[in-house]
Amino acid sequence: MTDADDQLIRQRAAALRIFTLTLIVGVIAITCVLMVILFMVLEGKPLAEFGPVPVLSLLAVAIAIVGLAGSFAMPARVRRARAEQFATGIPLPGGPGESTVSRLASAYSASHILGMALAEGPALMGVVFFLIEGHWLALLPLGFGILAMIWKFPSEAALREWVEARLAEAPD
Repeated sequence: MTDADDQLIRQRAAALRIFTLTLIVGVIAITCVLMVILFMVLEGKPLAEFGPVPVLSLLAVAIAIVGLAGSFAMPARVRRARAEQFATGIPLPGGPGESTVSRLASAYSASHILGMALAEGPALMGVVFFLIEGHWLALLPLGFGILAMIWKFPSEAALREWVEARLAEAPD
């Protein structure tokens, strides 16, 4: 890789780290706002009561299991599909003047964003369901969603390794 490619990898990795931090801070900020609403405005009383079984909370946990599993499985699947596409000689999406390294970094970035979205969704859903129902089970998706986003925090080394591995597999 050239110096320009190294710089591109550093910039993309930094952008992914900023993006991930923004999502994590956003989920925490929304949680804080909704908790203030619940405990200050609504005086700790949920918006609705559905009986003795916390239906929304259980639904939130079930959806979170699927969403969080997808947040790990789908990015890997997308990366594998892009790698196979690249290895067969089919050009990756991108602008006409865009380098191969840039296209590969974009494919990696897109898969990371997909994984973050699949982790963020259940977290926000859990907070909203807690506001509605008030049962602690609805907060499990929030905790696991934030943990998943932290676990998947991007590194320059991972991006570089993935791009270099794809370049090594490239057809001549």
